[in-house]
Amino acid sequence: DGNTILTFTESQLLRYGLASQEIKTDDELKAFFGATNMRRLDQSWSETMVVFLTNIIVRGLLIVIFLVALFIEMTHPGIMIPGLVAAAAFILLVAPPLLNNMASWWEIAAMIVGVGLLLLEIFVLPGFGVCGVAGIIFFLAGLVGTFIGAGGLFPGSSSGNPELMSGVTTVVLSVATSFVLMWFVSKHFGSLPLLNKLGLRDEVSGEDSS
Repeated sequence: DGNTILTFTESQLLRYGLASQEIKTDDELKAFFGATNMRRLDQSWSETMVVFLTNIIVRGLLIVIFLVALFIEMTHPGIMIPGLVAAAAFILLVAPPLLNNMASWWEIAAMIVGVGLLLLEIFVLPGFGVCGVAGIIFFLAGLVGTFIGAGGLFPGSSSGNPELMSGVTTVVLSVATSFVLMWFVSKHFGSLPLLNKLGLRDEVSGEDSS
C-alpha cells in the first residue's frame, strides 16, 4: 500500500526488472560501465571514528561518563578533572551526530541550554533546584533527539519511531546506570582509588610527648 519498505533479493530484483545485471567483482563492474580503471574510496580514520562514536553502546557509555563526572564535579566543586571529563564526553556525544546528520540545531541547542543551566546550578545557585531539574530535562530531551535522523520526530514520520524507541531506551538505561554509580561514588568517594586523591584533605600531625 506504499506505507512499508519492501526488501528484494538479487534474483527478485532481476525478475521484476528493478536491476539489469548482477555484478560480483571489480572487473565485472568496469566491464558494465565500459571503464578502463576504477578507484575505490575507502573509509577514512575520521569516518571510522564517527561510526564508532555513534554506536548505541558507545553513546550509552558516554552518557554514563558525562552524568557521573558532572555529578562528582557538582558535589565536589573545584576538583576540575571530573569537569574536564564531563566536557570531553559532552563533545563526543554532540559532534558525531552533527557530522552524520543525525542531529538538528534545536537538539544541540537544547543540550547546550541544559548544560548551561546545570553549570548555573553548580557555580551560581546553591543546592539543587529548578535550574538543575530543567537543565537535566533539556539535556536529555536534546540527547534523545540526536538518536533520530533529521525530521524523524515530526508527526507522520514513521521512520523515526524505531530510532526514537532506541534512543529513549538507551538514555533511560544510561541514566539508571548513572544513578547507581552516583550513589556508589557518594558512599565510597574517599575510599575509591584515584578519586580519593582528587579531594582535599586536612592532615593533622602530632608530636609524641614523654
